[in-house]
Amino acid sequence: MKRTIFISAFILLICYMAKAQESKPSDYYWYNGTQIELERGNQEYIIFDDALLSNSDKEKLVESGNVSYPGKDNLKWGTTKPDAVIEDSEHVLYRTPSYKGSDGNNIFVTHRFYVKLKNSEDLSVLQNMAKQYRAEIEKKDSDLPLWYILRCDLPSSFNALELANIFYESGPFSMAEPEFMGGISPVTAVKQVLNNQYETAQKKIYNGVIIIEVGGEKYNVLGVNIR
Repeated sequence: MKRTIFISAFILLICYMAKAQESKPSDYYWYNGTQIELERGNQEYIIFDDALLSNSDKEKLVESGNVSYPGKDNLKWGTTKPDAVIEDSEHVLYRTPSYKGSDGNNIFVTHRFYVKLKNSEDLSVLQNMAKQYRAEIEKKDSDLPLWYILRCDLPSSFNALELANIFYESGPFSMAEPEFMGGISPVTAVKQVLNNQYETAQKKIYNGVIIIEVGGEKYNVLGVNIR
């Protein structure tokens, strides 16, 4: 009898833990102190060695472009076709799943993320964390104070989404956000950031990242103001 009760209780515990795990968002990012859940799409963003990646895998890419990274040559970024599987993983230095944007299209996380310090004296904290997680401070933002652009090491144990969350949740920084790119139209982004007010918008691609410029401001594909 005791054995039966123990087994039943154990099964209930396992079911509870599984349900709790399912309810917890596995993919998210932080914006203005709010956790934004992300739903995975059916594509991937990769950075690969263009000289070594197999031609059969290159045929699985929808688009690609050059990546400038100190000390590494022949690098390109690429987005895969829906449900495509890159088999030559040896020559892929970075990969992240796609996520569904507000209009249903796929958006992607690049190898960059942004961190805002609470105070200028916190730069040493940022430098130490970057070293700890094998990230590099690419540069200080020239337009906004206290913002820094970082990039993942290639290859890296963490992607930019994970690192942005780690840096923000560590406590000493005001904000930390991953860099998104994607294929939504400027109209969709403008509606998100201007609440349906009409204004001229331009879509530009910078290092493989789609940027929406409107009203003198820059926004990512989620309609979030960026550096």
